[in-house]
Amino acid sequence: MALSLTIAGGYGFFRSYTRASFTSLQRVYFPAYRSSFLWALLPFDTKSRYVLLACDSVNPETKQLEKLFCRDTQVVAVFDEDGLIRRDRNGLPDLRLKEFYAAQTKKFYWDEDTVSDVKMHDWLREHFYEGKGLLNILFPSVLAGVLLFAIGLIGAHVFKSRSTKRYLKGTVMRGTRELTPKQYGRELRKTANGIGIEAFAQEVR
Repeated sequence: MALSLTIAGGYGFFRSYTRASFTSLQRVYFPAYRSSFLWALLPFDTKSRYVLLACDSVNPETKQLEKLFCRDTQVVAVFDEDGLIRRDRNGLPDLRLKEFYAAQTKKFYWDEDTVSDVKMHDWLREHFYEGKGLLNILFPSVLAGVLLFAIGLIGAHVFKSRSTKRYLKGTVMRGTRELTPKQYGRELRKTANGIGIEAFAQEVR
């Protein structure tokens, strides 16, 4: 129960505050950033398939087409009524080039490639997450979950302490039901014959 409360609180904070402050491409690339971080922890080099937004533009010096990976300043996301980035017919995020960059671009597409997880993690961190590691990004959410757990724990302790004090003072009678003495008296008065248990007087010899 306590662990569930901590996870729910941390996830709620992440959705409401951390992810809400992300740029469009930070939102789109976050699953890949998280995945590359986990794979990079392994003691051996691993590779995974990544999908990145790219465009082909003419280099003004060489006059040749160059593949460039889009930055947040170049794209705009299309959101649905729930505030989430829409998906196109291929299931990919619906991102579009801003008009200024679209005029200079020959091709705008999602580029798929299999690369080193360590290199991808470092590249995403430097180019899209301002040098912040995954743990730095998630720290506020983890802290919020721990604080929520601590508040719940303190609240439960206070409630239990007050209940115990009332019990020790005789203001609460425990059993299958929890009643105060006054409530217990009212329950007895509902029947003329007491609580319905027959009692017989014993002869004293």
